[in-house]
Amino acid sequence: MLVGVEDDDRLEQESSGDDTVEDRPAAAAPPGIPPLAYDAETAAEQLGNVPTKAIYRLIESGRLKFIQIGRKYIIPRCELVRLLEEAEFKCRAEEAR
Repeated sequence: MLVGVEDDDRLEQESSGDDTVEDRPAAAAPPGIPPLAYDAETAAEQLGNVPTKAIYRLIESGRLKFIQIGRKYIIPRCELVRLLEEAEFKCRAEEAR
């Protein structure tokens, strides 16, 4: 489908707002499909309601990879899984001693 001039004008008008990424509401993932990434607050909730400050410490220490968009830290879901798997591996190693 080709986009006409009228559609281009409409898109420009819609995208010319003053809102930033931080101001827009987050789009919800379809039911049954987990989101690909989380902001720091939601990542903390997903890890069992750990303090958000703990997420920021993990980011600062380099133990948790992230993408920064504006002032927001976006943590991919796979990073949370990796972090949990790493912790589980350490627990098993300690039990084996």
